[in-house]
Amino acid sequence: MNNLNQVFEKNGEGIKNFKIRKIQKFKGRPFYVIQLFEKELNGKCISKIIKYLNYYIKNNSKTKMPVLLYFSSKDIHINDKLTYVILECLCYYIISEYNVELHIMWKPQINIITAGLNSSLLLLLNSPEKENVEKFKCKFRNDGFGSHFRRLVENSNEKLCAAFQDVDTFFKMFNSCDIVKDDIVEVVAELVGNALEHGGSDCLIDIDVADNYCAQIDGIEQDVYSVNIVVINFSDKLIGDELRNKVYKQKCDCSENRYEKLRKAYKYHKDNFWNDKYHKEDFFNLAVFQDCISGVDKGKTGGKGLTVLIESLQRRSFDNHCYMLSGKRTVNFYKECLVYDDDNWLGFNEECNFFTCPPDNRVIDCCDTFFPGTAYNLDFILTKGD
Repeated sequence: MNNLNQVFEKNGEGIKNFKIRKIQKFKGRPFYVIQLFEKELNGKCISKIIKYLNYYIKNNSKTKMPVLLYFSSKDIHINDKLTYVILECLCYYIISEYNVELHIMWKPQINIITAGLNSSLLLLLNSPEKENVEKFKCKFRNDGFGSHFRRLVENSNEKLCAAFQDVDTFFKMFNSCDIVKDDIVEVVAELVGNALEHGGSDCLIDIDVADNYCAQIDGIEQDVYSVNIVVINFSDKLIGDELRNKVYKQKCDCSENRYEKLRKAYKYHKDNFWNDKYHKEDFFNLAVFQDCISGVDKGKTGGKGLTVLIESLQRRSFDNHCYMLSGKRTVNFYKECLVYDDDNWLGFNEECNFFTCPPDNRVIDCCDTFFPGTAYNLDFILTKGD
């Protein structure tokens, strides 16, 4: 997978004074142990793991002793699907780039949005057998097991079309998804298309369908299922970089009137709303989702398809958790903030006003880990029969 090295390069040096503990036996084999005391796998924990692995790469990678990531707490809470898929990517890079035998010892909590862990490649690393590490490496690019789908898509139209056909075939296996299948496949197409367009490198799709769950809805227990989607593109470009450069340089040849309005909105936001929680990077992260706005070449004018599809799926969901991550900034998608005005501008607020109102306080957030590129996490929890 391209550009994975940037995750380690962009997230600082190894932790000072950190000592990897060497033990002689773990199920009969010696390991270097990286012990983690966190009770939750989130951005902060991922950042610490990266620093530990950076330290290992610098000081111990030439040794042939296997490495064990050991989570000492029981029942680790997993923040969401994207978090553990990023952990998979970190493990893949260390294993493939440095020929390190890496294992994980942990007991993660499983719920409807992290049920994909039951078929995650991390299961292969959660054992001391060396051959499972090789299986992990082989399956990382392409895997399908039961309710799990994974593809690493190269940046070409041919590979892209083949991947979409595979996604469509995957969802045909689930009768519960019939009503929303077309929208979900289209969302994945938009996600991957956007990631490839902005990042210019390959893209990882990881999807699972979690069935056989129940939830209390309006006081009545109902059968529910979830569709959990992650799309990751590692790149030296963040999602808003090209649009920011385009607006700064005032080289906009397409839909010129909309770009002029965007410049005015930028100036108004800069003069009235900039603070430590909302700044120019966030503005352009929001702007890339606007209709007929794009940071790429003049032949492309952006589009509102993705947010329309997400909002449509959110309206049909009992619950959802959807966001985009680029750099250290996130954009959270809430259906009440995904409403367009009469001129097809997305407000990202309940006022439906992109120009003279700031985004809703819930929309913009930060992450402890710098993510080089663009990643999406979409979890839709739906009731059966709807």
